[in-house]
Amino acid sequence: FFSASLLGVAILLGGGGSRFPATELVVQCVALLTLIFVLAEFRRDRIGRYDWIALGLTGLILLLPIAQLIPFPASFWSQLPGRSVPVEVAAYLGQSGKAAPLSMIPDATITALLALIVPVAMFIATLQADGREVRLLLWVAVAAATISALLAGMQAATGNEELYLYITAHKGLPLGVFGNHN
Repeated sequence: FFSASLLGVAILLGGGGSRFPATELVVQCVALLTLIFVLAEFRRDRIGRYDWIALGLTGLILLLPIAQLIPFPASFWSQLPGRSVPVEVAAYLGQSGKAAPLSMIPDATITALLALIVPVAMFIATLQADGREVRLLLWVAVAAATISALLAGMQAATGNEELYLYITAHKGLPLGVFGNHN
């Protein structure tokens, strides 16, 4: 039930992307709740050997942005390639020798880490899905695609701006539940 709920919310509300942080936040919150419930009911017997490898790789993917946020001593990070300008800025501000993360833009790194919540939650929830849940996932995907296609048809046929879920420069095009023609 959890993976199907997350898929439905992600398809119906996730089409605006980062330009629409409110809907993105809703999808991320649903993903976080899904992850919490799935981990609380985690069943090892549903995980195969290759699934464990995939989970390990997923953990490594999550560690990459986390590692970039760890503050390192200035003696280390200032020697990295492309750090001449940040070193000069730190010296100008009187903050030479201060620890700093590897990430040049920590806020963007945090945003990237948060963007991983949805696919990781979906991946783990799908690994835990039984046959009934997989069938439900397929039905949710078909239903969401049908709703989006019907909405896109109405958008193209009528040109009614109220049928678009997001503010877009692509009005008149059949977008369905998405924010642009991509």
